Amino acid sequence: MADKAAKVLKFQTFKRSIFDTTIAAELAEKKMKEYFKTTSSFRPGLKIARIEAHNAQVRFFNATGQYGIKMKILEIYFAQAYAETCNQEFFLVKDFYEDSFTVPSLGKTTSQEAKEICGSRHLKILDVEEVPHYKKLQEFVPSPQHGEKCGEFILSNFKAKSNNSCLSLPPIFSHGDLWSCNVLWRNKVEIIEIAGIIDWQVS
Repeated sequence: MADKAAKVLKFQTFKRSIFDTTIAAELAEKKMKEYFKTTSSFRPGLKIARIEAHNAQVRFFNATGQYGIKMKILEIYFAQAYAETCNQEFFLVKDFYEDSFTVPSLGKTTSQEAKEICGSRHLKILDVEEVPHYKKLQEFVPSPQHGEKCGEFILSNFKAKSNNSCLSLPPIFSHGDLWSCNVLWRNKVEIIEIAGIIDWQVS
């Protein structure tokens, strides 16, 4: 994946902002050098991370459209990923930020508001006893063979795309960075309702 991103870098002539913030990478790099009195720079690492973060969102939005997944997310018309033949990424989305807002991390959240978030992600609560891997643990006995199998499982567990096959579960979406500032709300009479969940860069 890093090799693929590195190929894309040759088309990148400027660093632009850090992910979706308004902070220019050049400014952050300058301040870092001043504060730490160093000549170090971000180098390609920041660009690679930015490319992968953007492309992850593109894959997510394409998947929601392809599989008809109903979630409270941005209404997107078109998403362009980075590629060797295209060095300009962008999203074309419906603007619903004007009448929406975030709730501070330390703010109070009602049970109804919590249900709004859970309902929008179609969360399924699993009984651990129904998970096949849990049943296998009941038969676990010390042996080199079991250690090898456990090692294989641990290694594959780091590969998100293989988790569902390891546990015999259907594939699921995971936001990966769901905190208060990534949940937008809007006022509705005497309550607030969820407007949408944003920032799917690590989904």
